[in-house]
Amino acid sequence: EEPTVVNTVENPDGSTTEEFSDGSVKTTYQDGYSETTFADGAKLWEYPHGGSSYMSADCMSGGWSEPDGSSGAWGPDGSKTEFSNGSTMNWNSDGTSEWSKVDGSSGQFDNMGAGTINYPDGTTATIDGWGGTYTYTDADGNTISMNEYDIGSFHNPDGTIEAFNDDGSSTFLTRNGDEFTYNADGSGSAEFIDGSTEIHNADGSGQWTGRDGSVSTWETDGSGSWTGADGSESKWDSEGNSRWSNTDGSSGWYKSDGSYSYTNTDGHTEQWDGQGNMVYQGPAEDAPMIPPFEEAPHEPPPVEPPPVEPPPVEPPPVEPPPVEPPPVEPPPVEPPPVEPPPVEPPPEEPTVVNSVENPDGSTTEEYSDGSVTTTYQDGFTETVHADGSMSWTDSMGGSSTMSADGMSGSWISPDGSSGSWDSEGSTTTFANGASSSWSNADGSSTWTNIDGTSGTFNADGSGTITYSDGTVEEFDTWSTNNTVPGTEYGEFTNPDGSSDTFNEDGSSGHTDRFGNIHLYNADGSGSVTYLDGSVDNFYPDGSGSWTGTDGSTSTWNPDGSGTWNGADGSHSQWDGQGNGSWSNPDGTSGTYNADGSGSMTYPDGTTETW
Repeated sequence: EEPTVVNTVENPDGSTTEEFSDGSVKTTYQDGYSETTFADGAKLWEYPHGGSSYMSADCMSGGWSEPDGSSGAWGPDGSKTEFSNGSTMNWNSDGTSEWSKVDGSSGQFDNMGAGTINYPDGTTATIDGWGGTYTYTDADGNTISMNEYDIGSFHNPDGTIEAFNDDGSSTFLTRNGDEFTYNADGSGSAEFIDGSTEIHNADGSGQWTGRDGSVSTWETDGSGSWTGADGSESKWDSEGNSRWSNTDGSSGWYKSDGSYSYTNTDGHTEQWDGQGNMVYQGPAEDAPMIPPFEEAPHEPPPVEPPPVEPPPVEPPPVEPPPVEPPPVEPPPVEPPPVEPPPVEPPPEEPTVVNSVENPDGSTTEEYSDGSVTTTYQDGFTETVHADGSMSWTDSMGGSSTMSADGMSGSWISPDGSSGSWDSEGSTTTFANGASSSWSNADGSSTWTNIDGTSGTFNADGSGTITYSDGTVEEFDTWSTNNTVPGTEYGEFTNPDGSSDTFNEDGSSGHTDRFGNIHLYNADGSGSVTYLDGSVDNFYPDGSGSWTGTDGSTSTWNPDGSGTWNGADGSHSQWDGQGNGSWSNPDGTSGTYNADGSGSMTYPDGTTETW
């Protein structure tokens, strides 16, 4: 039989309170939210959007439902969640857990971290426990075992990622972006793609934070609290006492003996005893019943009146001392004038001594210091200096230089990146503060990222990577394994978002967080494929090549010789002694020598030599 309404009260705030024949009391607010207290002390909350939640009188169990059909229940034995799409997630009080997805995949784990994941294609992943073995079995029965799986992360066929750490913790990242973390002590957490989070402590307590900023906490004894995004609050203990308040000023409380109180927005308060009798109506400050979680006020101790001070006695007047006249300062003595130091004249700028308008529209100018500069219509310039060195600038703000012997040079990009190179090697400083260097002498290299991560490697492949958090990875030579204990072949994701791949043939790869791909072979050769599509290749003998996104290429050899082929058809080549030649698609060409001599031939066939 459905309970019937035996009494209805219209509250000053516009809400309605109904008492039912089964002893329950329900208050419905103007926004559709309702709160029901049953005769046994259990509570039910129903929300305007269609969801609901409930809690037992002893606060040890409860549940919830969402408008989309998702629902959950929790109690001393753990919690169970059924999502509207059919997926499930269970947490048990003994530390075990199970989950299933609509695609047929499922997982079971014990409190020591051991368990099995079954995928819909018939593949399985078995975890023997923290620090044990991670075994993956494909649909054909082939298995791959990885000892000490805490070394990194593993990508499963369904797109999920599992990461295992040497402290016994692990992380499960769903393909939807939800992240679950499990710690060795039984605690854990979840970060959902909607921004909400959940924390489970090893003792059974925890906290949930909604995407709107609302927070719920629970303790092992059944007590807990709620803080809504709008500032509303409630708290309860394990004995059935609770208290709540809303941002509109209304508030109330319930006690385990059945008594309760309600205060509306204007401060009017009504209180009932455990038998349902109204015992008070009036201002909140005069309400006789004390809310839970507060102690009864104590009578203040009697206050002793302060001692009476005698009136102050005026002292006799004091004669002021005679005033001495101020001393007379002598007039300031002017210092002798100081002769300014002689001003050095600025260095004299070289002047143009000859200018030629070329058939292609470019202009060649000869300067008084012996340099020759050709300026093209697109703003690009090329200068040959008296000592045989060369420099170039472009309309974007970039520039580069090269010494007369072709053994050193530098460059600056419009974004502020810069670099230099010589017979010893090269250095690069990027606009974001990162840097790298290569040594031709011993084949070593170093790099530093803006997050503080740095690496040092030798020609044989040995070296170290030091991450910004202080962790260090060490590597032996190309033909041996990573010296970090327990490292296996496979792909590993680093804290900065980069990844490393180690292969049985001694080769390895590194993909940085920007997407640049570095490949290293056992013989010392390798390549770098940049995000823009350009590629660097390097070889054990110190030679290398570069291919740009526009098709331009460059090569270099251990003796310092090299070539350049531009996408526009320009070409240059040089030897290791400082001699070289170049040509442009407009027909201009030139040569330069280590002794500073050179020549330039124009499209019309005219030639200059120096």
